[in-house]
Amino acid sequence: MPERFDEALDVTGAAIGSHGNPADRALHRHAAAMRETVASWCGQLTASRASPSLDHNDLHPWNILGDGPRNARFYDWGDSVVAHPFAAMLVPLGFVKRHLDVSLDDPRFMSAREAYLRVFTALAPEETLATTLEVACRVGKVARIPRSTAHAAAAERSVGERPSPAPRHRRPGAPRVRRGKPQGWLRRRRRGGQCSHPCSRCCCSFWPGDVCWRRRSCWSSVQR
Repeated sequence: MPERFDEALDVTGAAIGSHGNPADRALHRHAAAMRETVASWCGQLTASRASPSLDHNDLHPWNILGDGPRNARFYDWGDSVVAHPFAAMLVPLGFVKRHLDVSLDDPRFMSAREAYLRVFTALAPEETLATTLEVACRVGKVARIPRSTAHAAAAERSVGERPSPAPRHRRPGAPRVRRGKPQGWLRRRRRGGQCSHPCSRCCCSFWPGDVCWRRRSCWSSVQR
């Protein structure tokens, strides 16, 4: 993972060099200075008794099909990685916090976290598991950054291209597709600006002290 961290710095550095501002560059320098800290976090995860597993890496409600917990199917595995099993909670817990609009110590947020950790109680005390989950989520952010500038550019194009023109002939009775200005995150991605969500509302940045930055990739500083 430390090598993957270096790759992430290269990719984000190239993006900032083309489109960044002084604040972006300062954030990148801060992240680069934390390589030893990230390596120590990786050491903590290596020492954990939990075995590495397949992490979907983008697990939110829109990547789940089904009509209930007994009939659920997960899809869109394009970002999946092999990682510490607790890193899989980065996106889900971020979504829970944003959806409920609660703090990290809210009982509803804690309940979601504890429900996941409950199956690992044979490995370590609850407090140790909670600490390991926080570290795993911090390290997990690195895996959410494209591995190359080509990959990052492809992702940018995928959200920046205009929709294909509607066909000239429609099937009788088919609904018309209304085309307008892109909304929300897509509009922000097209103009290449900084994510307007406060850090506490970003699905991939919810631990205290994190700073959200989105341009060609999902990047959050990992501090404290």
